[in-house]
Amino acid sequence: MPASTDFPRGWTFSADGAGAVSITVPAIPGVVHVLDSFAAKIVGAVGGATALSLVKVTSSDGINLTLARLATPIPATGSQESDSASGSGLDIAAGTGQSLTVSFTASSGLTSSDIVIQGHSI
Repeated sequence: MPASTDFPRGWTFSADGAGAVSITVPAIPGVVHVLDSFAAKIVGAVGGATALSLVKVTSSDGINLTLARLATPIPATGSQESDSASGSGLDIAAGTGQSLTVSFTASSGLTSSDIVIQGHSI
């Protein structure tokens, strides 16, 4: 068990890919994970249709919140469109000993999806 002086402990995680992307802060007995901020971006396919994706935060104890809805306009032929969202001061805490996940829902028409989260554990 870490000494009480080891907490709160800050963390930053990032993930990227095409389509569904997620980051999970794993459960640790006796520890609470708190999401402080996020930044997310999607890029649609060249000349494709509208790309849509939700950014959600969930926890193993039942949190299920939508942080943002991202949607690209229909791109002109030969071009790409993107959309982004961010939030800070969120203070969304999972229960003691629970995991916390931030994810993009899957969407067709995505070239890339990127997410960065910051938080702390107490």
